Amino acid sequence: MDPSMIKKIQDKRQEKTQPEGERLPAIRDLPHSEKPRKSPEKSDSSKSEPPTVIEIQVA
Repeated sequence: MDPSMIKKIQDKRQEKTQPEGERLPAIRDLPHSEKPRKSPEKSDSSKSEPPTVIEIQVA
């Protein structure tokens, strides 16, 4: 009785806290973990070109 009641209370609390509190972090975590991983690869190969283009544009 006690464990199940506590679990139900915890589940209800988690359900209410997760959608509000965890959705934002989760949405931010996904872009953050995906961007850093994909960005380094693209920025490494793109870094060579953009600086040249920027220098030419600035010059």
